[in-house]
Amino acid sequence: MESDMANSRASKIVEDCAGAKERCVGVLTKPDRRPADSQFEDVRKVLAGQTFTVGHGYFVAMQPSQLMLDTGISADEARLQEAHFFAQEPWSNTLKDFQHRFGTSQLQIALSRKLADQIRKSLPDISDRIDARLAHVDLDLQNYPDPPANALGHIIEALTLFKTSTERHLEGSFPHNEFRNDVKKVAVSFREALKDLKPTLKVATPEGFLPNGPAATVNLLSEDEDEDMNDIASHEGRHTPCAVATSTPTSNKKRKVDIESSSATDRLKMLNMRSNPRPKFKEIAQRVFTLMEIRSTLENLTMSDIPGEIDPRAVDHLRSECLTGWKGPMDKFLHDIAIILKDKLGQVFHETCGKWSATEFYRETKKMVDSFIDVTMSEERAHACRALQLELFKPLTLNNEDIDKKQKEELERIEAVRYRKRAIEYLDRTEQRTGRITSGADRSKKIQNDKTLRMSLGADVFQKEIEVMSRVCGYYRVAMFRFLDRVVQETQHGLEQCRSGLHQQLLLGLEIGNENAHEHCTRLLLEDPLREAQRIALKNERQKLVEAQERLSRLDIPEIE
Repeated sequence: MESDMANSRASKIVEDCAGAKERCVGVLTKPDRRPADSQFEDVRKVLAGQTFTVGHGYFVAMQPSQLMLDTGISADEARLQEAHFFAQEPWSNTLKDFQHRFGTSQLQIALSRKLADQIRKSLPDISDRIDARLAHVDLDLQNYPDPPANALGHIIEALTLFKTSTERHLEGSFPHNEFRNDVKKVAVSFREALKDLKPTLKVATPEGFLPNGPAATVNLLSEDEDEDMNDIASHEGRHTPCAVATSTPTSNKKRKVDIESSSATDRLKMLNMRSNPRPKFKEIAQRVFTLMEIRSTLENLTMSDIPGEIDPRAVDHLRSECLTGWKGPMDKFLHDIAIILKDKLGQVFHETCGKWSATEFYRETKKMVDSFIDVTMSEERAHACRALQLELFKPLTLNNEDIDKKQKEELERIEAVRYRKRAIEYLDRTEQRTGRITSGADRSKKIQNDKTLRMSLGADVFQKEIEVMSRVCGYYRVAMFRFLDRVVQETQHGLEQCRSGLHQQLLLGLEIGNENAHEHCTRLLLEDPLREAQRIALKNERQKLVEAQERLSRLDIPEIE
């Protein structure tokens, strides 16, 4: 008050700060330094809220001078001097309407009242915020459990739950049969892959053995049907071609119908188009023999000097050659079993032990489970490779009844397709020579029922090769199912090891039976340092929030008049 209030720096700051003016309590200081001849009209306007307005009005306070402070004036003495000052003019008469705003004590009373009102209004919100934060902290603490008092008991309980759940899934009883069903699907895929590798035979007669030279090779079958007739593969009574076309202009069925329903002239035109390039084919891993290839093998590998003699070693060579592709399907089978086993046990482990996921117990046990699976599957791979080596070592079976049956079935099948192919070749040559074209239906009927046609064909010059191929295919079927059963059975035994041996391995690895098991398990169940620090911080915050709740419940703020 000893200077012009319009030049006050404090007033300027309030004006410049957004929202500050409404929040402020104004205090006029140093009233004793006001010049004696000054008019107090400007002071009255300020106190009346007419100039330099602030939200909570103005008070006037007089504090002790520096000299008084140096002489050791007390707070009570200072308040008395202040009261004596405001009891004089102009405060006691000209400005008497504002006496409730004069003095430090009046300012204290006003501030206390405003603070109490503000606290009273804020209490519900403060309480709600404390409650909300406490609920959030309690929720977070569920992910940071306290170290158990009986760590050994908790670990044994978790391992027992894991063992029981693992046994249920590996046993495969409903409703825990998903894993067993997956294993069966993988085994069936393994079986079908081996079936798809069954050797095939191209039954078409080589050009040099056809009468009337190369021109006699023309026939009335479509390209695709001719390709199918050239290949034989039983697959338990099912034909499997040696190659798959990447693209064909029309379906096989439609092309065959077109040929059979067309006129003789049109069919002759189709015969002349046989020189067109065939569509490209994608090769698959399957042994495909020709009649000449089998004949050449029999001639080159025989030790006999008697013409036409079949050396068993030549037949065994062909048999063994057909088994070399088994490693691929075997590796895929074992790989798939390892994946579904590791996935299932990993899922079961997390379900039973997941609440300890941040502890050394969880990490170490998970490593041991994965390691046990790797070792088990490595052993099963060794057994499977041994089984494959035995099959490749030498063709052998004492299953006389089954091998005889399979070879007979293969012989009947190959001879039937070979006869049909020879008949088609014969009719092709006849129609090419005479120009007389028969319908597709008449041709099929003639091939099936005409005994004269059979007699005209005579003995098959490749009968020996046909018989050898039937032995090769018959043995393949016997050896395939023997190999398949052995590999799958060995794998089933490995899965049984997971049921019986995994739990014991975990107990040993975690030192459950040792003298210091309790101390060791306590260390295993400790959180990592970062999580432990987070757990402690949450616990401390919770304690403070609970204390704040208790204090608020006891707080009683009276109305200040």
